[in-house]
Amino acid sequence: MDVQISHHDDITILRPLREPRAEDIGSLAKRLKNFCQRGQGKIIFAIEGLDHITSTGIGVLVKASDTVKENGGRLVLAGVQPAVERILGLMDLLEFFEIHESFAHAVAALGGGTDVVAQHQAGETQQQSPRELAERLIRHVVTSRLHVRLIQLLATKHIDVVSVKTLAKATGESEAALYKPLHDLVKAGLLKSFGQGTAYNYAPSPEQTAEINAFLRLWANSRRHGELLKAILKRERRSAP
Repeated sequence: MDVQISHHDDITILRPLREPRAEDIGSLAKRLKNFCQRGQGKIIFAIEGLDHITSTGIGVLVKASDTVKENGGRLVLAGVQPAVERILGLMDLLEFFEIHESFAHAVAALGGGTDVVAQHQAGETQQQSPRELAERLIRHVVTSRLHVRLIQLLATKHIDVVSVKTLAKATGESEAALYKPLHDLVKAGLLKSFGQGTAYNYAPSPEQTAEINAFLRLWANSRRHGELLKAILKRERRSAP
């Protein structure tokens, strides 16, 4: 399971980098059991980064909560997004989980002090290494060759706004096929917005389209891969607050 873990005295903070999957259940339960046995069984699941969750992901959270309770610990959720809260409500699980509106509230409920919040925030703002940023980008965004083609376009031309219609025409892809990767790129902060109106009037030139298509053939080349990631990371650092 892709999750950032930190310990502050007897409080353990888990921040998932993606939605938990069914195959995560066993390894997560084992780790949580170990934390409880080591006296670090006050668990905060900080899930503000999850803006959606499936029944499978919720099943993993339920198993995690049960494991912690069985081993004498306490698990709370912090930063639950509205869409996730709606799903929990539909599944009648709002009372099952202990939910706190913010990370600070969760820390206070577990008896932690402001130093825990401060240490955690300092860890969050600490700049990630290029390798960590690249791994995060690949893990969260590069899920298909179409994602790769669009990322190449954004990274090399510094595009912030695109028209789905003109982009579909230029790349030879259907508009329907573009919506998912474009939405992912907006969430990743690599694209400002996309749409159909006159404000979304970017259309790559034939030369730029050729670049995108050529990149498909070069994606397996590690050197080219590294060059792309450097361009993306440079862009990401520029846009960071």
